[in-house]
Amino acid sequence: MFFNTRYNVVDPWFIYGGWGIPAMGLRGVAVATVVIQAAGCEYLFREVRRTGLISRIPERFRLRGEPIGEILAQGLPASVNYLTIAAGIFVITYFVGSFGREAGKLHETP
Repeated sequence: MFFNTRYNVVDPWFIYGGWGIPAMGLRGVAVATVVIQAAGCEYLFREVRRTGLISRIPERFRLRGEPIGEILAQGLPASVNYLTIAAGIFVITYFVGSFGREAGKLHETP
């Protein structure tokens, strides 16, 4: 909740500028989001290190190589499959585009 309230202060500051920050408009929203998320990650990292939370994770919750290997054995081929489908769409669009704008618009409804 603390970091959500920061958006109310940092977003307008980066959008309209002030106190050494130039006015960035819509880009300011993106920059403010990155800054706030980075600050939140840094805060959580410090707290985890301070409390020793990582060292107290029970053995049953720690990552083991065998289950990760099983997940990758199923997930990696499926990911490559979708990657080839996406690449195929780009290739088809490239070649159809060489026939002109009208050829690329065939999928649109009148």
